[in-house]
Amino acid sequence: MKSENKDSMATVAVIVTGLILLVTVIFLATRLVNVLSNNSVKGEVNNTARVEANIKPVGNVATGVVAAGPVVRSGKDITDSVCLSCHGSGVLGAPKIGEKGQWSARASKGLDGLVKTAISGLNAMPPKGGDPSLSDEDITKAVSYMLEQSGIEVKKK
Repeated sequence: MKSENKDSMATVAVIVTGLILLVTVIFLATRLVNVLSNNSVKGEVNNTARVEANIKPVGNVATGVVAAGPVVRSGKDITDSVCLSCHGSGVLGAPKIGEKGQWSARASKGLDGLVKTAISGLNAMPPKGGDPSLSDEDITKAVSYMLEQSGIEVKKK
């Protein structure tokens, strides 16, 4: 009797294993069909056009001849793009644009002295305000503009 129980248990185990395998194969087959149908356009299996549309460039890089000569910017442009980040709010003790009292003591150096300081840097201010592409003339324009906006007229010494 024990032998019959073992045989019937083995048969049940084989049947259950077979059913599990059958369900797994059916599940994987339906997943494959879903993936193929979702990735095809109206039944097309070849998605070359969709792939090319997805990988096409989104922009162009223009290369070629650059206009000769330096870019001429005003003192305001230079100040707005480089100096304003510190001199607009007085970060780390920078004299604020428009605050005559903060610029008065510094103005005693004269324009040349202020420009020299701006070129070489002072305390927390890096040389040329952190923009090494600025020329000495650019620095002079920016310093003159900031002084003018602060109500200070400084002459060259």
